[in-house]
Parts: sequence; C-alpha cells; structure tokens
Amino acid sequence: MPSLAHPAVAATMFPAERHQLTETVTACGLDQGNLPADLQTDVATALDRAASALTRSLAASR
Repeated sequence: MPSLAHPAVAATMFPAERHQLTETVTACGLDQGNLPADLQTDVATALDRAASALTRSLAASR
C-alpha cells in the first residue's frame, strides 16, 4: 500500500480532498512525527475504553 505522500495517492484525490487531508494531518501533529499531548491523552482514553469493551465482549462470549 503506498503512503499518503506517494505521488500515486495524490493523483487519485481531488484538490479539495488533498487539502482536507493535509489540514487533518497537520492538526493531528502527524506531519511532525508525533501527536500533541492533548491528542495523546484522547487516543489513550479511547484505547482504554476499547480494551475494556473488548475484554467485556470476550468474557461474555465464553
């Protein structure tokens, strides 16, 4: 699978889509190789909730 920076990916997107994707990547801090601290907290919280839900689901299916 090509990366988002690959020219083939850019060629398949409309200009507005490329612009929106660029803004999203920048806002998330992904263009710098890391997430801003507040987003790290949000991601960690979401992962904790997902892990809890998966644990409950797996326990219920036994």
